[in-house]
Amino acid sequence: MRTVLFLFITLIAGSPLFCQEIFPVHLNGKEGLVNDRGELVIPSLYRDISDNGNPRAWPNYWESKRNYCFVLDSTNHFALFNSKGKQLTSFIYDQVDDYHLFKKNMISVQIKKRIGIIDTSGKEIIPCIYNYIGDWFNNYLILSTDTGALKNFMIRDSTGKTITVGPYNSLGAVYDDYASVSLNGKHGFISYSGKILTPICMDEVGIQTYRIGEKWGLFSEKGKLVTKPIYDKIWYLSGDCIFYTVKGKFGLMDSTGRHLTKPVYDDGYGYEYGFPVGVKKNGKWAVMDKGLHLLTGYVFDEEWHIYPIYRTSFIILRKNGKRDLFDTRTKKNLLEGYDDIRDKDQLFFLKKDGKWGLADSTGRVIVKPFYDTIISVNGNKLIAAKEGKIGVADLQGTVIIPFEYKNPVNWLGLQTDEVIVLGKDRKSYVFDWNGKCIYDEGYPYYNVHPGTGRLIIYTEEPLEEGLMAVGPYHLVFGVADMASHHIMVEPKYRCIVHVFSNGAVIFLTENWEYGYLSPDGKEKLLGKF
Repeated sequence: MRTVLFLFITLIAGSPLFCQEIFPVHLNGKEGLVNDRGELVIPSLYRDISDNGNPRAWPNYWESKRNYCFVLDSTNHFALFNSKGKQLTSFIYDQVDDYHLFKKNMISVQIKKRIGIIDTSGKEIIPCIYNYIGDWFNNYLILSTDTGALKNFMIRDSTGKTITVGPYNSLGAVYDDYASVSLNGKHGFISYSGKILTPICMDEVGIQTYRIGEKWGLFSEKGKLVTKPIYDKIWYLSGDCIFYTVKGKFGLMDSTGRHLTKPVYDDGYGYEYGFPVGVKKNGKWAVMDKGLHLLTGYVFDEEWHIYPIYRTSFIILRKNGKRDLFDTRTKKNLLEGYDDIRDKDQLFFLKKDGKWGLADSTGRVIVKPFYDTIISVNGNKLIAAKEGKIGVADLQGTVIIPFEYKNPVNWLGLQTDEVIVLGKDRKSYVFDWNGKCIYDEGYPYYNVHPGTGRLIIYTEEPLEEGLMAVGPYHLVFGVADMASHHIMVEPKYRCIVHVFSNGAVIFLTENWEYGYLSPDGKEKLLGKF
């Protein structure tokens, strides 16, 4: 078995408002920042540059389209810089973290173990005086300055309005009209004015469910108790579909506590979007719709033999080792007697007698079971295997790329919306979806970078002190342009470190020098690693 270590940096999509992309480079033992034009916007003077405040373990996933970054100086303090290299704050922060606040364009920062918030322009939103700042929850932020077991909590809305509640041991989920709190091991609900909505006496709180002792009850979206704790267990699926149990029997109720059925079932099964559900009697399962009508008889052996497809009227049913596609609207099987049915991307993959075909989103068979396997579908075309060989055909069966290939040696970039990479005789070839071979030089490996117009090519050379070891070989890398089908650089680099969306490339030479390859193919060395 041959193992390949890939040091490719994944390009993560960002906002189109950002005018340039950035990427950190390690030059002469220090960190700097280069943009997609090859300009060193932050000189290599710093201990670390990261996009989330955590030390950057190279290689790393870097959000190059982000318009700011964190820079760590020699005193172990962070400052915020923008993508143009402008310093937005002083080097005063002991820690920074934007993971849970990024959607709000806010960054939590620490000074001497006290937490505050700045925005992505460096402006202070909340001073560093808090001991705790939680995640945003339904547009509310939880803060506290206390450090003891009992704390006063502040709840801040998106307009900046803040109220103080407490003291409590913890403040949990925050909703539009109430919040859950705990005190001395018990739970309850309060309003934002601090009014106690329910006694703080619950032993456990779930999704609109609560437990006192061994019994469960239901509460509303407003934090008010709907039922007393009289049930053995409650499973909340959706507002109109809630299973409950009494004396080991299952029933259904809605979010008002109204019983939809008596507790007459041996078991119940469903998903978070509610009906249809499975109900069990006498060892067999049936399907029930929102109107509480049985769509099938009690004929299924296991609950997983009933598989509702999310946001559709379809259910995949398994019986006697076969699978059917059932439509809850017509109460009829659209497909019957298949060995397997799988839903993916609004299509149904069908298996019968060891062969695979396709049905469309209405359940109409568009490709009869014919292929050993169907790897993927792109519009009117599919990549499939037949008699152990891979090729491409349209849905009508016309062969576009002959079935004479195998999986490429490189498992990365097998296909994109632009190209397909297939392998034969330990060489890889790149095709467009019309079957035209774009690259037939026969390099062993190709890697497609979607959205950049670049194809990374690499081959093997006898093992020296190489970064990329493949058995007795090490890899060398080159770059090709997919639009012109032109090889910009024959394989010679030690590593391709990053590909910008404009097609520019950051590379590492065999002499451990960082370099920049411009979109038009011009090389520029940036400095020693």
